[in-house]
Amino acid sequence: HGEAGLAGFRSSRVGPIHTSKLALANDDIEFQSKYECCFLWVDVSLPALHSFVSDRVDRMVEASFVDEVRRMFDPNADYSRGIRRAVGVPEMDRLLAPS
Repeated sequence: HGEAGLAGFRSSRVGPIHTSKLALANDDIEFQSKYECCFLWVDVSLPALHSFVSDRVDRMVEASFVDEVRRMFDPNADYSRGIRRAVGVPEMDRLLAPS
């Protein structure tokens, strides 16, 4: 909480996350009373991240990911909210949507 919890974070990004970080670091009571936050940052090289994601997708497909998504697929669904926002589900839309 406060600056001590954010001391190791380095960012050149300016936007909502940066604004939130500043609000937390400045003990902004209004911000803290409005939001319960948990920020997670990935600090890894892009090649390592791409390799990890590629391996993870392969494991998901092997574990019947496609069948699971097919069961919940709805061509009229809103993929910007809820469980349909899960990793890979919006991307499966092109595969499962009728032509």
